[in-house]
Amino acid sequence: MKNVMIRIVSIMLVLTSASFADSEVFVFNVPRAIERCIKSASPQYKLSARINPFYLRADFDGDGKIDHAVLMTNEKGQIVIAVCRAARADKAEIVDIAAVPMGEREFDAWTVFPKGRVQRGVEAGRPPILRGDALYVEWSESASGLVYWDGRQFRWYQQGD
Repeated sequence: MKNVMIRIVSIMLVLTSASFADSEVFVFNVPRAIERCIKSASPQYKLSARINPFYLRADFDGDGKIDHAVLMTNEKGQIVIAVCRAARADKAEIVDIAAVPMGEREFDAWTVFPKGRVQRGVEAGRPPILRGDALYVEWSESASGLVYWDGRQFRWYQQGD
């Protein structure tokens, strides 16, 4: 009986996590600023609720205005990040996580890394000097890094391995 209960609970957990991973964002949970911005993105990109929260607010480019980073998927179902900067509110800037030196695409955590000193990571070279806040992206028990604005584009700095 105990083994049967364990199997039932295991199956329920798998089904619950699978359905959450594929869930879509309820349109009423999308702030208007994000809605306006992501309309400019190609139709191949869709909002994703795979990670909660599905968007983050911070000043990513250091202009003193609030920007948004939004979790999306491309036509292959792979995760990308759309950044909606206040300076370009009508244009989403897509950060393709495939461009980072990671074998895994499906990061499972992200948060805002406040503007400040960045510790040297595993990447060769000096840590970046942040103009604004950055995105801290993590593959649990695997690796992490920062997505930051360098004044012209978003870049990747490997933090942990």
